[in-house]
Amino acid sequence: MSEVCFVLQSVGCLVDSLIDKRRKRAGSDNSLDDECAIETRQHEQALFEVLYPRLVDCIDTTDGSVRLGLKDVLKRIGSLVSICCGQ
Repeated sequence: MSEVCFVLQSVGCLVDSLIDKRRKRAGSDNSLDDECAIETRQHEQALFEVLYPRLVDCIDTTDGSVRLGLKDVLKRIGSLVSICCGQ
């Protein structure tokens, strides 16, 4: 299960990175059409369409550390969703 926790931490770091990029972009006058913005959107789309549903399916796991990791990652994804929808 330590491998699963590591993957969840990595996903959490990815989400934090996407949140940072969104916030920086929101505070600048840069166009959303730049290469970084397109890449960020692609990562967000993959996160929302592919990864998030699979994480939700795993929430019933009996391993406490995995459940805590899932809860943390899902909260971070929720933060990203609120930032994305706020723009």
